[in-house]
Amino acid sequence: GTGTVVLDANGANSDIVLTSGIQSTSGDITLTADDSVTAGANGDITSTSGNVSVTADATGSISATDGDTGEVITMDDAALFNAGSGRISLSAEGNITLGGLQTTSAAAGAPSAVSITSEDGAVVDGGDTFVDIVANTAGARTTIDAETGVGSGNALETTVAELDVTNNATGDIDIDETNDIKIVNA
Repeated sequence: GTGTVVLDANGANSDIVLTSGIQSTSGDITLTADDSVTAGANGDITSTSGNVSVTADATGSISATDGDTGEVITMDDAALFNAGSGRISLSAEGNITLGGLQTTSAAAGAPSAVSITSEDGAVVDGGDTFVDIVANTAGARTTIDAETGVGSGNALETTVAELDVTNNATGDIDIDETNDIKIVNA
């Protein structure tokens, strides 16, 4: 359909687990969990022009409302989040494991075409079914902010126009770009 899709899991140990796909032709798709978000092999998110936003640890802190620590986003290797011409935003307290992210958005400023933020963890390659991040429309910026590595141990495969990547603590940054790339630090 064309409407906005919102899934919000509130309360201690409240997770979102996608075993089937979510689709909207023009509406935004927003998934918010107080704990973790998991997308299985068939847990694709697809929009023609709406933004895709996935947040684990919606409370923003370790507290009684989120139940435990290490709230993560985990995409199966075969899971694809495709925002069409919309933007993609992933945010978690812990690790973010990528299947595939795709957008034709040309967004260069804040918010970027693709924005990935792991407050206390790493951004991890979940496998090789898809190029991990495709955002190669001219001027499209991909922003990655992590604490303990970006593609450390297994490079993130990217096809992006511009990349702004920060790793604030331990671990390596390992990116395998499929074509030309412009590195920016905004």
